[in-house]
Amino acid sequence: MNTRQSYNKNRNSFHRRAKMNAQGPAGSNGPLAGSLYPLSAPNAEGVPSRMASTTSTWDSPYEECRRNKRKMLRSPGGDRRPPSPSMNEEDLPKFLADLIMKMIPGPKGKEWSDAYRQADDLPPITKKSLGELDIQIILFNITLRHDINFDRELSFRPNNDGKSGQRKRKCSEQYWQALVAELELYVLLFQGAPLRIPQHADRSVVLQHAQRRIPKMFEMIHEILKSLVPDRDHGRVDEHLDVQMLMQEIERGVCDMVKLAEWTASLLKEHCAPMRDVWVDEMVDVMRQGAEGNNELIVSSLNKLLGILESMKLVSGLLSM
Repeated sequence: MNTRQSYNKNRNSFHRRAKMNAQGPAGSNGPLAGSLYPLSAPNAEGVPSRMASTTSTWDSPYEECRRNKRKMLRSPGGDRRPPSPSMNEEDLPKFLADLIMKMIPGPKGKEWSDAYRQADDLPPITKKSLGELDIQIILFNITLRHDINFDRELSFRPNNDGKSGQRKRKCSEQYWQALVAELELYVLLFQGAPLRIPQHADRSVVLQHAQRRIPKMFEMIHEILKSLVPDRDHGRVDEHLDVQMLMQEIERGVCDMVKLAEWTASLLKEHCAPMRDVWVDEMVDVMRQGAEGNNELIVSSLNKLLGILESMKLVSGLLSM
């Protein structure tokens, strides 16, 4: 049955129903008998009148469609459309990397954008990598023990020779560039004009994904410091390097990186050789310069801090032998 035939059949059915209603039930007479609206009680003159009604005895498909639409508009939250799916998290690195390129045009922006997408999430110096310098590892390395006992000119340095060393240097440089890019991204996300989030993207997910390396950097510094200082100082480390609190301060633009660097310097000077005080003071000075608005210097200061921690870990391992 085609559409026109269906329409004609419904139309004829409607007319038959209207005719039956007009005739009224068996034994009824008068123009109001069998009306689509029920009758009210007779008025003062004894003449019945139509009862006001807000709903008819039947609804057309069009009326049913309108009623369903009104129900949808009254859905919780007042959203007229079903919730849009959230942005695929696999697309977020590219979206954030594109933001970096827009903020920093030119070759540097392209370089930082690529580093942000490709660099490791963890810094080159971690608690795991420094674990190779633990006394238990050294004691079981017979060759290293022999060299320490009989070679007075023995010195230790990072192995940056050969292809493996070149790869390590490249990964390290890329990581620090990515860290600078992330700090620049924070300025836009937390302190700049409201960010225009793409369609189907959840702003909270975007902000959370942007905090990719800085929290891990703080966590790593926290862990390494606790492995270097006595147990009595662990409470101080936990208090000043509360990663969750630091990230909240960064989001609100109230994180005092200089104060954090000065406290770290004070703690390091209590437990490292005086010969490293120069390195520690230099780390704080660079942080002071970076706090004036140069994220590259802030990252350089963090780089120096991890270098100092690595040196302290190396010495503590040798002194324990």
